[in-house]
Amino acid sequence: MLTLQSILDAKERRWQRRLQFHRQYPESTIISLTLAIPGPIKDSPLLRQLFQYALTQIQQVFPDYTASCQYYELEGPQGLLALPQDPASVKKTACHIETSHSYARLWDIDVYGQDSQPQSDTGRQQGRPCLLCARPAVECMREHRHEAIDIQKKLDALLMDFRLDQCRHLSSLSERMGQYAARAALYEVVCYPSPGLVDAVHQGSHNDMDIYTFINSSTALTRWFGRFFEAGLHHAHTPTDLLALLRRLGQQAECDMYAATRQVNTHKGLLFSLGILLGAMGLLKQQTIPWTATAISQMIRTMTAGITKELTQSQPPYTAGERFYQLYGITGIRGEVEQGFPTVFQYALPALKQDIAQGQPVNTALLHTLFILISYTDDTTILSRKPDIAVLRRIQAQARQCITEDIFAKADWPQTLWKLDAEWVSQHLSPGGSADLLTITWFLYAVMET
Repeated sequence: MLTLQSILDAKERRWQRRLQFHRQYPESTIISLTLAIPGPIKDSPLLRQLFQYALTQIQQVFPDYTASCQYYELEGPQGLLALPQDPASVKKTACHIETSHSYARLWDIDVYGQDSQPQSDTGRQQGRPCLLCARPAVECMREHRHEAIDIQKKLDALLMDFRLDQCRHLSSLSERMGQYAARAALYEVVCYPSPGLVDAVHQGSHNDMDIYTFINSSTALTRWFGRFFEAGLHHAHTPTDLLALLRRLGQQAECDMYAATRQVNTHKGLLFSLGILLGAMGLLKQQTIPWTATAISQMIRTMTAGITKELTQSQPPYTAGERFYQLYGITGIRGEVEQGFPTVFQYALPALKQDIAQGQPVNTALLHTLFILISYTDDTTILSRKPDIAVLRRIQAQARQCITEDIFAKADWPQTLWKLDAEWVSQHLSPGGSADLLTITWFLYAVMET
């Protein structure tokens, strides 16, 4: 537990380490790197990531450093580097590093000359500014100008900026996972005939988009899918905390989606569900846990525990999902992810695997799986177009009847689907939520089974 005395003792230890480092490298300029973290928590896996990234930035700027060392304790990490450059030029570069990112405000890079005296920054006579205002930080701390909760919110925002930035650099595995995800989205949209949905030959119930709109969207989102996976791969907090990061990434990805589709919503729902799945699989990979259905489902349940409570906490005007929960108790995609995608793992994925194993064409296997999903899914996309629970139940019953009668084993199954398509399109109905789950199902099959 941190106390004032422990913090003072740590400060003394850092000072002693620096002096010892000076004695080892008396002809060098010395950098001391610490973190400027307000609040009681000075050390955590995430803060160590932030520290290591700062240290890496310094080492890249000064590749000819003579020596370096790092220390970790509850009061925060410390890094020391010995450099051959003069302290004035090092300090100038250090100040540039401290302003290179929003979160770099949390890096504290002190520079000492051969006389062991700190090198001041002539352009910043009053010291570093406060996190919340333009005044000198030392003055705000001394006068308690800001509430602790506001400081913590600012700290959380800066750390979120850091986490988002770290997801930009994809590993080869993350790039490959992004490609698998984009391919799954394309497999979903090209299978035909898919009643009410955009497919390879028609627009279904969607007058504002076609197959090319989906191609543009899927390719624009490929790298974002990889970033979802990368976020889990390098996550340093609890699984629950990962969800907030994935949602921020999803909001950013939406901008690229809308730019690629000229403001048409093709994959907003998929970004939510597939983003969570990719993040969970990245976190499992980090923890060296094999990608089994049980492990993936459990991780998703842990990450999203309590997410359906969001449906009860909003004030009017409600979103479509919130409105359907108020009217019918339907939890939609939030309920599906909170339970770890049971519809996918219990029904859709086993059926898809069986169809492929029995030699069914991919197109037929995808459509068979789609109808299984429609029959089990409380699809809020259908309700959005026709807010009547009786309509949803009728669509589910029609899909269930197709499965029960095993229409995909019959030669005329395409005609059956075209008849359903004519009916659903005439009512402007689209099982878009089920289509998103089909994308997830194929993605899991491709990653886990091939």
